[in-house]
Order: sequence, then structure tokens, then C-alpha cells
Amino acid sequence: MKYKWLLIFFTLLALILRLYHLGLNDLQEEENTTVKAAAYLYFCHQDQANCQISTDPFDQKPVNKLLVLLTDNETKPNLLTSIYLWDWIKKAPTNIHFARAWPDLHLNSLAYQLMGVSEFSSRIVSVLAGTLLIPVSFLFGLYFSGSITLSLVYSLLLSSSFFFIQFSRFARLYSGFILIFLLSVYFTARCLSDRSNKLLKIIAALVFFTLAYFYHLLALLLPVALLIYGLFYHRRLFLSLLLALFGLFYLSSKLGVDFFHLDFISLASPPHWSYLQAVFKYPITVAISLGLIILTFPKLLRHKKHFLLLSILFTYLIFLIFFSTMTPSAAYTIHLLPISWLLLLICLKHIFPSRQLRNFAYTVLLIVNLLQLLTKVPYLYFSRNSQAQPSKAYKIILDSLKPDDQILGLQVRDYYLKALPQNALITALPNHQQLTLPELQQLLAKANQSFLIWEKEKLVHLKPEIIEYVTVHTTKLAGEGIDNYQVEIYQYQK
Repeated sequence: MKYKWLLIFFTLLALILRLYHLGLNDLQEEENTTVKAAAYLYFCHQDQANCQISTDPFDQKPVNKLLVLLTDNETKPNLLTSIYLWDWIKKAPTNIHFARAWPDLHLNSLAYQLMGVSEFSSRIVSVLAGTLLIPVSFLFGLYFSGSITLSLVYSLLLSSSFFFIQFSRFARLYSGFILIFLLSVYFTARCLSDRSNKLLKIIAALVFFTLAYFYHLLALLLPVALLIYGLFYHRRLFLSLLLALFGLFYLSSKLGVDFFHLDFISLASPPHWSYLQAVFKYPITVAISLGLIILTFPKLLRHKKHFLLLSILFTYLIFLIFFSTMTPSAAYTIHLLPISWLLLLICLKHIFPSRQLRNFAYTVLLIVNLLQLLTKVPYLYFSRNSQAQPSKAYKIILDSLKPDDQILGLQVRDYYLKALPQNALITALPNHQQLTLPELQQLLAKANQSFLIWEKEKLVHLKPEIIEYVTVHTTKLAGEGIDNYQVEIYQYQK
């Protein structure tokens, strides 16, 4: 029973580490999009007049909405939900449909209904998912390793890891996706090995896999990993999945629907080797992690449960490294980290048969994990993270903007400009250096006074001649050399 109290302690520790100063930092990067989408659901629930209804004939047919739900549930209204981005200044929905990880968006909307809209409430769903990951990781570790000690070490690593704490304090899908993907793998594995309550476990596996898919498209690679596992250890599973695969190919050709998202599949040249770094660099170096797996590879292959974890991990890595057209991002491997960490602990168990040596190795891992967290305390909890602070920087515009002035900005976080009048003139500048100098000059000519806004790290989206023109022909109000808010604001007058 002692381990249960330790697990409760680790869970409470995880909650405290994720909750502390949760609302201190401004909304960062993609958090802004999540909040705009969840806010739409919140205001739509409050008043039907705030709801956006698509007029596209395609969106009116339930069959089309079902196909969208199964193939592209982000950019079009689907059978279960329709979500648009909220315009904080106009206090109305935009025409941009955004339903990525829509279960997460609905949970965020529920948090707004209970707590109002704020940085804290926007992140609380991620915090709770990150906290629930601790008891789930213990069950996961216990099932795959059979060791209570290893599972407790595993849960403590996840509860106190800087990496997992950081993603659990971020208003995005990642924390929830990690939890749901792990539950999907857990119940799938239980279906393959257990005979008792098999129907309930099959239902649970299907439910969590479906939810994982609605969170992130990459969940679709799990059946591929199971196909490889089945080829070696479960022929009935292999034949069933192979038959389902051919069936989907047939339906895809007959219906003209891309169930396989072929746009994201192509030979990567050069390969995206950065994914190895993303998966294996925590809590120790890539070389050590891969070295341990290679040393114990024969033992891992002989164990069905361990081979399943290997199949999942390397199916994802092979796809992302060699066959993915997506721009490499560590976020695409976030759900693999609990699996790679558990494999690392299992490898240590195989290498060190002596309990004393194993416990020493576990202790070293926990100390390294703790040291990483301690070095990141200012970053996590006290805003010493070089992140933009629009809530402070935008005050200049709120105090200075006149009725006929305009704002030109890159990825403007309108949540911090919601005090502006609804008729304020705001133009979003294009990303990826698509804006030309003549186009900027035409935009500036539309008003007697313009304010140009972008965060320092977004300068890569502007051509050098744009930056030079702005530097020469405007007055700098905020940014480098003036303050530490990491937001560049310029004033242009005719």
C-alpha cells in the first residue's frame, strides 16, 4: 500500500509544479489560436447571435460532414462540431474555421464557462491533463514492465520533468494528446493480452484511439505500428488490420476521399534527423539513450510487450524522419516521449540485474531530471524566458491610437487589444516574406498615421528591404533598445 501514497504524492507534486504562477505569462505563439477558437465556443454558447453558420452547400449535407470528420476535421465544419476563430476587437466570429483538436477546444470553452477567459483558465485543461498523466503513467509502466519500483520512478520522472511541465502549462493540444495517446496504447495492449473483460477493453481502446485522432492526425500511425507487431506476435491482428487497410484503399478510390492524408507522405530529402534529438535527448543524451536500446535490443525483441513499444516508437520515427512532408517540429514527437522514457528504464532493468545497481541508475536519472528543472525555474515561473509580452507592449497603441489610424501587424495578438473600438482598422501582414515593399507603401498610404507591430522573433517573416524601410521612415516606440517586451512597435506618419 505504501506505493499508492507515493503515487498520490507524485500526482500532487505534478499538480503544484504545473499550477504555480500559471497565469503569469502572456499567451504565447499558438496559444493565441487556441484561445480564439475556444472563445468562439464560449461566446456562441452564451448567445446564438455569436455563432457562425457556414453557407457552403457542401457543409449542409450530413454525409459530407461525416467524411470531413473522418478525414479533415480542422478546416471545415464536421458532423460533431463547427468552430471559428473569435475576433476580440470586433467581438464577433471571423470566417476562419479552426477545429484542430476540437475536443480540447470544447474543454477549454467549458473552463471559460466556469472561470471566465484568462491566461489561467486557458491553460487549466492542459494542467489537469498533465496531472492525470502521472497515475496513468504508473499503470502504463506497471503493465509493460511488471515492476512497481520502475513504475514509481517513471511517474516521478514525468511529474518533475521540465519538458512535461512546460507542455502542461501551454494552452494547446499537446498535454491532452499525450494522455489520450498513452491510454489508447495501454488499452490496445490490454486487448491483445487479456482475456477478461475483453469487450470493455476493446471499446476503451477504440474510444481513446478515436479521441487521439481527433486531437492529432499522427494518431493514425498507431495501426501501422500494430500491423508490424502483429506480423511477429499476433497473426490474427495482422490479418485483420491488413484486411481493414485494403478496405480503406477500396473506399478511398470509390469515394474519392483521401483517408490516408497522402499530402503528408513523401520521401524526405534530406531525412529529418532532428527527430532523433527530439525523442531521445531527455532526460539524458541521444547517444546514451540509443546506445541502451541497441545493447538490449535482443531482449526487447523477445518480450511481446516491449516489442510493441519498440514497434510504436520506431514506426513513428521512420515515418517522420524518412517519409513526412511536414516541417520538422518537436511537437510531432511529444506523444512518443513517455514511451521512449519507459523503454529507457526497461533497458536499465535489463542491463543491471542487481537491484542496487538499478536503483543507483534510477537515482542518477532522477537527479539529472531535477537539475534540469531547477535550471528552468526562472523560465517556467518568473517570466524570464525572452517571450513576448504584448499585454505590456500594446499599451502604447491603446493609449495612442486615434479613430482614423490603422494597425499593420504580423500575427497580432488581438486578445490584448480588445479594449480598442470595434471599428479599429487592423490589417494582418502576410508571413513567409510574402509582403513586398510596394505593397507595404500602398498600405501605409491608406491612413495619416499607422502603427506597425511584430514580435522580435517574427522578423524572419519580413524581407530585409521591408525592415530597412521601416527603420528609416518610422519612429520606433517599443522593442529592442527601448524595453524588454520583445515586441517591435513603429509609428509611421505621412
